[in-house]
Amino acid sequence: MVKKILGVPIVALVFSLMIIGGASAALVSYLSNSAVVNVAVDSPLIVQVAPEIGGTWELTQDFGTVYGGDTVAWRTRVENRADAPITGNLVATIDNGIWSASCNDFTSLRFYDPGAANWTDVIDTPRCVDAGGRAVVTIPVAYTNSEVEIYPAEMTFDPAVMPANYSLTSQVMV
Repeated sequence: MVKKILGVPIVALVFSLMIIGGASAALVSYLSNSAVVNVAVDSPLIVQVAPEIGGTWELTQDFGTVYGGDTVAWRTRVENRADAPITGNLVATIDNGIWSASCNDFTSLRFYDPGAANWTDVIDTPRCVDAGGRAVVTIPVAYTNSEVEIYPAEMTFDPAVMPANYSLTSQVMV
């Protein structure tokens, strides 16, 4: 016995409703004129380092072999590519490749602040911390729309530091 609703077999009624529903959905989609926007979002900041004079801007600056008492200098370049101001911290991580770098490896670690037009030594401040065999320096920064800022810096190694191959990596944490 075939069950009927309003004199129509249930299976035929269900198929009819599915066809009408599919046609309605296609019609609504066609009539709604929907638009799709795809956006690729990239980092708003470019952070690079280079030797004190000349050289190319890179993500990491390798100082080669340095000795106790030596001073090395570099520049950090930060470009804000966004159309909005960005504030955060410029973080410089100094590593000697053997997981034993610390703020005590330096007698001086100075950054030039272009906004204040002065040098700031961060070695004896809370801005330099030992973190897992690396020395990490944090400097508060603020960048206006499309600004490019260059920070000269230099560090002098303690005469008693063990010779090693030091590298520096900079990033902005927002």
